[in-house]
Amino acid sequence: MLLGSAIAAFFLACLLAAALRESAGAGGEADFARLKRNLLNYWTGAEADREDPLVAASLRDLERTARAALEAMRPDGSWGDLDYQAPSGREFRVSQHVSRVAAMAEGFRTPGQPVHGDPKLGRAVEQSLSFAGTLVAGWPTSGGWWQQQIHMPRKLGETLLLMEGALRADTVAHIEQTIGYLLMEEAPRGRNVIWHVALLPTDAPPGEVQRATGENMVWLAQNHLYLALATNDAERAALVQEAIAGQCAIQHGAARQPWYEGIKEDYSFHQHGPLLYTGGYGRSFFEDVPQYLWAARGTRYQVPAAGIGTFARYVLDSTVWCIHENYYDPSCRGREIARPEKGPMEVPLALLVLANLPNPRQDEAISAAKRFHQVNACYRLRTAPLWAAIKDSPVAPSTPLGHKHFWESDYTVHRGQGYFASLRMFSDRTRPAECISAEGKTSWHQANGLLWVFLRGGDYAAPDVLPTLDWLRLPGTTVERKHLEPAEGIEGWPPPLGRRAFVGGAFTAERGASAMELAAMVPPLTAKKSWFFFGDEIVCLGSDIACPSDNPAETTVNQWPLGDPLAPVTVDGEVKPAELPGSEDLPAVRWVHCDGIGYYFPAATLSLPAARPAGLPKGPEPPPLDSARGVPSARGRGDPEPAEGPRLKAKREVQRGSWHDMSDSQSAAIHAHPFLTLWFDHGAQAKGGSYAYAILPRKTAAETEAYAASEPVTILAHDSRAHAVRHNARNALGVVFWEPGTVGKVSADRACIAYYEETAEGLTLAVSDPTHHRSGCGAAPQPGCSTFRVTIAEPLVPTQIPPEAGSEIVEGRTVITYRAENGRNYVTRLARRR
Repeated sequence: MLLGSAIAAFFLACLLAAALRESAGAGGEADFARLKRNLLNYWTGAEADREDPLVAASLRDLERTARAALEAMRPDGSWGDLDYQAPSGREFRVSQHVSRVAAMAEGFRTPGQPVHGDPKLGRAVEQSLSFAGTLVAGWPTSGGWWQQQIHMPRKLGETLLLMEGALRADTVAHIEQTIGYLLMEEAPRGRNVIWHVALLPTDAPPGEVQRATGENMVWLAQNHLYLALATNDAERAALVQEAIAGQCAIQHGAARQPWYEGIKEDYSFHQHGPLLYTGGYGRSFFEDVPQYLWAARGTRYQVPAAGIGTFARYVLDSTVWCIHENYYDPSCRGREIARPEKGPMEVPLALLVLANLPNPRQDEAISAAKRFHQVNACYRLRTAPLWAAIKDSPVAPSTPLGHKHFWESDYTVHRGQGYFASLRMFSDRTRPAECISAEGKTSWHQANGLLWVFLRGGDYAAPDVLPTLDWLRLPGTTVERKHLEPAEGIEGWPPPLGRRAFVGGAFTAERGASAMELAAMVPPLTAKKSWFFFGDEIVCLGSDIACPSDNPAETTVNQWPLGDPLAPVTVDGEVKPAELPGSEDLPAVRWVHCDGIGYYFPAATLSLPAARPAGLPKGPEPPPLDSARGVPSARGRGDPEPAEGPRLKAKREVQRGSWHDMSDSQSAAIHAHPFLTLWFDHGAQAKGGSYAYAILPRKTAAETEAYAASEPVTILAHDSRAHAVRHNARNALGVVFWEPGTVGKVSADRACIAYYEETAEGLTLAVSDPTHHRSGCGAAPQPGCSTFRVTIAEPLVPTQIPPEAGSEIVEGRTVITYRAENGRNYVTRLARRR
């Protein structure tokens, strides 16, 4: 039995809550009943067509799971394969127990399969619940809090609702007490206890209560909802509505205020402080919030329309962008990158709910849901009715195309025709990775400019790919090549922030530029890195690479999991022998192609000059042009001699590793997969190192050769003061101003990132402040506010300008003044005078 004081206090609280409930009006009672009915109908697929083959298969799975638990259960309600007493991992094993109980309860309550209403199964649920109730005396403790406060109350609450009317009153009362106890409404004093949070008022001493936010709050709110529905507690249900509505809102706050977790201003998702988790905790948020929205629809417990709108933006403007061909981008999964994916996901519940609930983004949700269904045409008992309601809609399936930089998370996504690319960076505002409970042991360089390119969706999701990666040569990263202990540099709580401010991106709807000043989490490596996403190619520049160490510094162009181990590698038109293993130095190479991706290496650019300081508002004349090349002249007065160029290397081999290398909780079975790796070796004691290359997804060897011959991109600046690339065919220019300067027709009076595309009519300009000056900007600039000017060397008239910007013509030049905050992207459209 539970501790006496906890039981007595809990019953007093129940009596008080019961008295309050008696005063509820009839309308409130109807809403409460409808909320419970909606939830149970969803869980049991009440409206699903039992003749549908996929529904029938789901019902068979449900029956099989329930029957297996029933047949393996011992007479006392326990299972022989679970050691309930061993201290290590006890919470996990007890949570497995309650999961099996919930599976039996689901089989008992769900019609359309043989164990529905089976008395023997009902008695087994009762017996296993009684056994579970005796296990948690003395809990919660400091170990395994997630199992204690989230998973076990959730499964026990689901079981009570599914078994409503089929359990003895004393069993129900006992489990209700147990749930309340695990939710820490009353917890014992004087021991090592975590007070995580309670939705109800608590008298816990100051310092023992932590504020739950993001998905942790949603999980806890769900548990309180199940307890509220089981105990007919309308007051508690109202608190749940308030808690979930509070998370369907933008969570404002600075990096050093970790309680501001959840949906951020750019609609990315943070958990564990300023750590990108859209595909981890945010993935659970993506699944749990819509269950509540669907259950609460049409009742006073529904989230207000503004909250549904914010959630819709999180789904359609962020999460869907981070998923390619039904797989999450590994870069947004946090430490969950160490957990194997089970395959391409089915249509997410979030899209199905938004497709069925009236809201301004309903058609977009239908369109996205249909695209998910094209990739994986599956659904289950619970989601079958939601899919059936939209499958015949005339709205066509679609997937996002274009470019986004998530400035709150130092994360860029570029979705091209037939490929997906993502860029992961970190700054003094964000955390690069984490290792908790020995999960995420190899994630040291996950934000050092990690540039994934995906052609097939599951390129890196196959079970034998991530565990066989060389984690010191992640695509796009610049690192010191040395052995690191598991989680070195990212271990501990909380995970550390970075040490540089200049990280960000500027973009139009289709294309853009991103950059980071890198200071590795494990010193001493530093570098300046930039990426220019033009559509058919991604141009990558690096400069100022310094690593005063006897270990070599390296920049990895790609570490590509080969679809065909013997896929030909073509170098400047020569097909190399398809041998495994094989390695080669590639001096003076212009292009490489293998397995659907081309790589272009521009001519040596180390001697290009820096951008000159800008004098605004008039601005200086652009640097003199080299008439032979049409780019700034080779070196300015006093510039240092160029360093020796980096050495490009290639290696094709079968790599081996295990999931246990990434997480102690995973299997130690050895996997193997063939890879092609291309990287620049900057050497030991690197100083002033640099690189330049372009990745060409979805190109053939012939197309890569033609691209290299046409030289469609020109590097205009590539040093410590600016990185700049012009796309000649698109008439586009991306510039990273590491300091004030001028490149081509664009000048800036402070460090910033600019990207523009020019037509005969005018141009579209995107600008951001990657340093994230945070002081408030009102109608007039304030001290410390991020106010800066970008000048274009011709007179233009703005046709669309952000409210935070102003434009004027000064001596024949267009000067745009920005009052920027938090690294946001500002797009201005300008026309030429006629």
